[in-house]
Parts: sequence; C-alpha cells; structure tokens
Amino acid sequence: MATNGGVIGAKRTVSPTSASGIWNIRDVQLERGANNWAGAAVTAEVLVVAGGGGGGTGQGGLSRYGGGGGAGGHRFNSGMLLSFGTTYTATVGAGGGVSGPTGGDGSPGVASSFNGYSATGGGFGNWGNGDGVAAGSGGSGGGGGGNSDFQGGAGNVGSYVPAEGFAGGNGVNTGSGPGGGGGGAGGAGGTTTAGVGAANSITGSSVTRAAGGQGSVADAGTNGPANSGNGGSSGGHDDNTFVAGTGGSGVVIIAYPSTFPAATSVTGSPTYSSTSRSGYHVYTFTATGSITL
Repeated sequence: MATNGGVIGAKRTVSPTSASGIWNIRDVQLERGANNWAGAAVTAEVLVVAGGGGGGTGQGGLSRYGGGGGAGGHRFNSGMLLSFGTTYTATVGAGGGVSGPTGGDGSPGVASSFNGYSATGGGFGNWGNGDGVAAGSGGSGGGGGGNSDFQGGAGNVGSYVPAEGFAGGNGVNTGSGPGGGGGGAGGAGGTTTAGVGAANSITGSSVTRAAGGQGSVADAGTNGPANSGNGGSSGGHDDNTFVAGTGGSGVVIIAYPSTFPAATSVTGSPTYSSTSRSGYHVYTFTATGSITL
C-alpha cells in the first residue's frame, strides 16, 4: 500500500509469498482484500484426464474382431485450494499402445494427476482370439473381443464420485463376432459402439474429451488424438496388415481468477492464456511439468 503504517524506517514490502516490516491490522486487512498478503491461497479449478487405452488388433485371416480401447479417467475439481509460494507437479499420462499386425491386445493408458488428484488410465481393448485374457479395466474399460473373451472391462476403477468413466462394451461370443467399443467418460461402450466423452469448459469453451474407441474396425484403427484421453479404436480384422489405434495422451488444466497474480514459474512448457476465459489464468499441461504460484 502507499503508507508505511506510521512507522519511520525501511519501506514495507508484501507479496503473496512474503512480507517484511511492521504492519498494523488495518493495512493487513487491506492487503488480504487485494489477495496480496503473504501466505495467500486461491481456489482453483483443475481438470485431470488420463491417457486412453490402446485398441485390440484382431487376428487377421481368422476374421476376429478386436475391442476398442477405454478412455482415460476424466475428473474435474471446481474447488482445489492452492497456496502461493508452493510448487505443484502436473503428471500427464501417455496413451496405450497396440500389438503388431498379426494381432494382440492393446496396452492400458497411463494415469494423470495434479496435487494428489488422480485419474486412472484407460483399459485396453481385447483382440478376440480367445486366449483367456479379458479386456482391460481402467478409468473407462476396454471393449471385449468377438470371441470367448467377449466381456468388456470395468470402468471407474478408482471408485470416484462422480465416476471418472464407464465400462467397455461386450463383444459377441462367436468365432467372428463383433467386438465391443471402449467405455467413455460420458457413458458405457456397446457392441461395436464407443462410449461418449465428457464436455468441460475450464478453458473458456466447451471441449469433449475421454471418449472410448470404436470396436469391430476391419482395417486400420484410429488413434486417439494427443491430449484427448480418447481410447484407440480396434483394427486389423481383415488380414495381417493393419493394426488398431493407439490411445490419446492425457492432459492437466488449471484455472484460477486473475484477481490473483499469475504463476511465478512453470516447467514442462504448458500453454498459458489470460484471454481464453475472461477473468482467469489458464494453464494447460500437455506433458508432465510443474507450476509455482
């Protein structure tokens, strides 16, 4: 503030992380009201999306369909208290991979987290060859294959409320039956159909993330886009040439009111915007990094 509290001596200084000098109660209250007193904290919004699971690559030549990968877990916290002067780590999970063109299950996605707030990686899609390995459980479950391993994987394995995702769809238990779609953050997968994702407007515009991967894709699978948390589709049913789609990587987004100062430092090259959402600082981590308020 402009005054020095009636004290003769070195001028007082204050920031959200430190204060020096002698302060009277009135001036402390004024600085607190301006969100500028040492030890200040801010209530932030945080979106955490995990990596999606890879789809199952069907066994070419035997006309066996694979299941789609499950979406990465999708979690939104509208009231996380963050302290200035503290460093927080944002961990962004990778999407799951796929097997080669001769067929195989996908790989699960990797969890994402921020300040102890986590989302589970998506479950893998089954490849439908009847090897006794069920589709993967995860944030959302992977789709079952078109054979005896037809059951979709469970979703919301973190047992969160609200749920981070839903189950994968069942395939059909025949030698060349259709595979199930991966579960999504907005709904379960069905036979061939993928579960829908969940919309969120933390950045200032509505974006849908964490959709499941489609089951029963005959040729080349579709990869989940980077930082979407989508599951990869199945693929490779027709021959030993094509593979399923890989899961999309996750994302971590933090937003808090611009009446508070911007972060003092970041690592991991997050995208920063003070204009995409009016009245907010928005930090989007597309890879693992940290933020110091």
